[in-house]
Amino acid sequence: MCHKIAIIGMGPKGLYALERLVNELEIYGAPVDLEILLFESSGNFGSGKIYDPGQPAYLLMNYPNRNIDIWRLRSSKSENDKPSLTRFLTTGKINDDEGLGDRFSSRATVGRYLSSSFNELRKIAENYASVSMIKGPVNEIEPSDDGVLIIYRQHDVLKEVICDQVMVTTGHDSWKGDLQEYQVSFTDRKCDIPFIYPLPKKFRDITSYETVGIKGLGLTFIDAVLALTEGRDGIFRKNRTGTMFYEPSSLEPKKLTVFSRSGMPMVPRAASEGKETYTPTFFTYDNIFQYVVIGGRPDFQSDILPLLEKETELRYYRILSGNDPSISLDGRSIMHFDTSIDRFHQLRPDIPRFKFEQLFRPVATDRPEIDLDALAYYSYVIGEAKKGSESSPFMAAALTWGYCSEVFNSVYSFGGLTAESQRLFDTEYRSKLNRISYGPPLVNAEKVLTLMEHGILDTIPDQNCRTHRLADGWSIESESGSKFIVDTLIDARIPVNTTIADWSPLIKAMQNNGIAREFINSGIDSYRTACPEIDRCGRPVDIKGTVSGQVTFYGTLTEGMTYDNDTLSRVRNNFASDWSVRCMEEILKK
Repeated sequence: MCHKIAIIGMGPKGLYALERLVNELEIYGAPVDLEILLFESSGNFGSGKIYDPGQPAYLLMNYPNRNIDIWRLRSSKSENDKPSLTRFLTTGKINDDEGLGDRFSSRATVGRYLSSSFNELRKIAENYASVSMIKGPVNEIEPSDDGVLIIYRQHDVLKEVICDQVMVTTGHDSWKGDLQEYQVSFTDRKCDIPFIYPLPKKFRDITSYETVGIKGLGLTFIDAVLALTEGRDGIFRKNRTGTMFYEPSSLEPKKLTVFSRSGMPMVPRAASEGKETYTPTFFTYDNIFQYVVIGGRPDFQSDILPLLEKETELRYYRILSGNDPSISLDGRSIMHFDTSIDRFHQLRPDIPRFKFEQLFRPVATDRPEIDLDALAYYSYVIGEAKKGSESSPFMAAALTWGYCSEVFNSVYSFGGLTAESQRLFDTEYRSKLNRISYGPPLVNAEKVLTLMEHGILDTIPDQNCRTHRLADGWSIESESGSKFIVDTLIDARIPVNTTIADWSPLIKAMQNNGIAREFINSGIDSYRTACPEIDRCGRPVDIKGTVSGQVTFYGTLTEGMTYDNDTLSRVRNNFASDWSVRCMEEILKK
C-alpha cells in the first residue's frame, strides 16, 4: 500500500520540511512507494502568500540576503549545484556583486527564489516518489484507524485523504483572531481593514480624500504606509547631500495617523548588522541557572533580565570607551564590570550613565533626561542606525537581544520558565525586545521619517490609545485626552495567539478532534499560553496527554512552546529534520 505524507502550508517552513524529506530520499537513493501531498491555499508553492513573487518591490525583508539559503543543511549528492539567495541573484551576471549578501531584498525577490527552489525540489522528489500539489484550504485533521484523515477543499469540493504522516506549517494563518471580522456585524467591528495583505489590493477602496488611522508601529505598519504612498506612484528621492525627500502623486490619502500600544517605533538597522559573531559574556546558560534550585525553573525577572541588562550595558560601554585607552572594562564578573563603569564615570563625569531602561523611552542616550517628540526620536534612531553597532553605543546596546535569543530560547522552550515569568515575558517584554532588535531596513525607516517631515504621516506618541466607531469614520483618543478623527482604520499588526479563541478553524478543529490541546504552564498561578502543546520533536500532545505520533507542528504554530520562530531560519527550532528521518524509517519498514 502506498505511503502518504502531507505537508500543510507550503510557505518557507513547508518548503524546508520538503527539502529535509527529499534529502532523506536522496540519501536512500532508490524510488519508494510514496506519495507526497503538498497543500497551499494561496497556490504559491514554496513562497506562500507572504512571499508572493507578484507583490510590489517596495515591500522589503528585514532579513539580510546572506542568511537565506534553502540548501544550507544539504547532505545529499545534489548539494553543490544549488544556490543560496545571493548566488541565485548573481547567476548569469558578468560582475557578481560582493556586497549583495549585505542587503535586504524585496519579499517578491525572496519569493522568486523560494519558488525556484521548490521547483528544483519537486523535480528531485519525483525521481523517488509521486508529488501532488493541492491548491486549497485544509478544513480538518482528525485521527483515523488507518492514519490521519485530512479533509480539504479543492475547486469548491470537499475531499478526503488518509495520510501516514502530516507536517503542519500554517504560519500566521494559525492565528486568525480579528482577521475574520468580515463575519462580525458592522457596528461591532474593531477596524475597517483587520489584515493588510495582500497589498495593494486591500487598500483599493481608500481614496485620496480620506484620512487613515493605522494601528501598530511594527514592520507591517511600514508596509501599509509605503503601499499608500510609494504604492500609489509617490516617489522617494535623495538629493546630492543624501537627504531624502518625497514627491507626492496626489493619489495618497490626505493624512495618515499612526498609533500603537507602546507609542514607540521599531529601531531600524542596516543589512550588515549581525554579520560579525558575538558571544555573550554575562548572558549564558550557566549564569541563568546559577541561583536556580536543582530541578527548578528560572524566573525571567530575577534570573534572566538582570543578565540581559548587564550584557547590554557591556556592549554599550565597550563602544563608548573604545577610543579611550585610559578606560579598561573588566568583564570577569558583574561585580568587576560595575566597578569599572563607576571608574569610567569618575574619569568622565560629563558622560551620562547608561541604563537598560533608556532603550524603551524616546530619549537619546547622551541626553537621557530629555524626552524627544516622535520626529526627533525617529531622526535620532535612524542616525544611530547609519553609524552602526560598531560605532554607535546605542545600536550596540539595542541589538544585544538578538545575540542572546538563542540561549534564551533554550531556556524558554517547553515550559522552561516559571509560569508567572513566562506570562510576564510574553505580555510585557517580548514585543519590547523585538522592537529594538528586529527592526526594519534602514532605507524604509528613512522613508517613514521623510513622510513625517512632509506632514503626510503623524504619530500619536501616547500609549494605549482607544478607538471608537462613529457614524462615518473613527475616533482615536489618546491618554492625554487628544482626539483624532479618521475615515478609515487599518490594523497593521500581525495576528498573534493571545487566547485559544484566536486559533484558526483548522487548529480549533484539531482541538475538537482530540489531536491538540492548549499548553498550560503550571505554577502557583498557571499560565494559559494559547499555544498548542508539543513534545520536543514538535508533535502535538492530545487531550489525553499522549503524543500524536503522526502529526508534527513546525514554525509560528509552536510560538509559546518555543521562541523566535524566524520564518526563514533553517536552524532555529528545526523540527523538520527529525520529522523527515522518522518518515523515512516508517517508509522503509513497510
